Amino acid sequence: MTVTEPAHDALRDALRDTIDVAEAAALLGYTRLTVRRKIREGVIPAVTYQRSYRIRRADIDAYVEARLRAKQPTPAKHDPGPKPRPRAQQPRSRAKKTARARLPKAAP
Repeated sequence: MTVTEPAHDALRDALRDTIDVAEAAALLGYTRLTVRRKIREGVIPAVTYQRSYRIRRADIDAYVEARLRAKQPTPAKHDPGPKPRPRAQQPRSRAKKTARARLPKAAP
């Protein structure tokens, strides 16, 4: 199936104002994985073209504006929370302690 010239021009015009995930990540200061996750969650609208996401620049601008209006800080790296308290460590002995039977000394 061939694409007719008018349809090809319309597709080219539609994709002219789009950027890929790497460019969006650079603009937003996110990683590419974060941008993909936000696309899957529906936070950033995108279309799939030739097995990759394409995002309109207007949608990136709207996302930035919405974040500025909400005055939310940019997401920090994963914080696992407070570290668990360490257990009291038992002192280690250098040699294994084993129960040995003591033999009586032989008489001379």
